[in-house]
Amino acid sequence: MINWEAIGAAGEVTGAFAVVITLVYLAKQLRENTSSNRTNSSWTMMQAFNQMHDNVVASPQFSETVQKAFLGQELTSTEATQINSMVLHYLNTLVAAEESYRSGQLSDELWDWIRQDLEWTLQGGMRTFVINNLKTVPATTVVRLYGDDILNEVGESGHRIFGAA
Repeated sequence: MINWEAIGAAGEVTGAFAVVITLVYLAKQLRENTSSNRTNSSWTMMQAFNQMHDNVVASPQFSETVQKAFLGQELTSTEATQINSMVLHYLNTLVAAEESYRSGQLSDELWDWIRQDLEWTLQGGMRTFVINNLKTVPATTVVRLYGDDILNEVGESGHRIFGAA
């Protein structure tokens, strides 16, 4: 005679075992996906920074313009436009990097390295361009990137605040 209760119990055990195996597999897949996303995000950030550096290196004329900006020398209107564009591109990349870091897509090590690069942006004559362009970045992000002290130079009223028009 067939013991249906024993067969039912065996089925429940088998089903529970299958659920555990599925959960372990999904956890492994999630871990691999998270790792892959972090790698892709890091690669994207590095490519953006490399592109900016490539733009300077590729053109001796632009390289000279960047050097003039750092030294605080007078720039033509075209050169100032180029530097403003470069700084804005840099700040946009920093904002994206900061958002990636806050969402867990960038490692602490890479974010620390990027933050060290922030000091570069405030050197010499480049500081003026950065301060002027920071007015286009939300104040909350400026504080996270540079700290509270820089808001005095930028002026809080110049910022777009989240939720404000």
